[in-house]
Amino acid sequence: MNYKLYFIFIIAILVSCKAPLVNHQIHHTATQIPEFLSLGKQQLGVLEKPFQTIGVPKLEHKIKLEVKQLPYNATSYRAYKYYKNKNNKALQFALQDTLLPNPKYIQLSVFDRIGLANTINANQNQTLRNYIIEDDKIKIVSSILFNANTKITEDLLDAEEVYALQDGVSNISIELIKDNRVVALLKLNDLEPFSYAISNFCWGLDKQNKPVVKAINNDNNCPTNTKAKAYKLESPFTYKF
Repeated sequence: MNYKLYFIFIIAILVSCKAPLVNHQIHHTATQIPEFLSLGKQQLGVLEKPFQTIGVPKLEHKIKLEVKQLPYNATSYRAYKYYKNKNNKALQFALQDTLLPNPKYIQLSVFDRIGLANTINANQNQTLRNYIIEDDKIKIVSSILFNANTKITEDLLDAEEVYALQDGVSNISIELIKDNRVVALLKLNDLEPFSYAISNFCWGLDKQNKPVVKAINNDNNCPTNTKAKAYKLESPFTYKF
């Protein structure tokens, strides 16, 4: 028996059991939480898997997001507590041992994945896209879990539409819309995420037989006629006469 592989397998199971599963997507615990929509690679680790960021896509258009408020359970609270302890920050609450409702957190995730795929394929992200084509281990941060103060929480839940947009040269902000007008613009620094989830890219060929992102999925199962690894695409032969 290969005891080294067996040990790694057991550790992976233990770590995954501690990771919050929110909307069928595993969220990772970490001392430093990567920026929402950033691209990078998940590193190997026992207690946590650090995320090595390589860049953030430039948003040509706004990307629609989804906001959910969810009650803490044992695994999500463990992730929150881990983040706070690792950063020497005081816990703001504890899980109730009574029949009182548990505290809640916010999940912010990508809703318009087609729009995000089109953004990755846009000309302004060509350099970043080339990195993804060459390295299939690069993923995108598609969801974050965080606590917010009462005002921000109310604004997020009261908004009819929520978007990620380009704010300045490289910053991404969160736009809240109600009654067809912008009611708030949140900076990502205003939020304190304690857990995050990543999604992978599924590739296909465009009309010029060049690899482009066709889908962004939560797992490695890509739709029909797409590949998780761009180099596995079968480009038609070009005949010269």
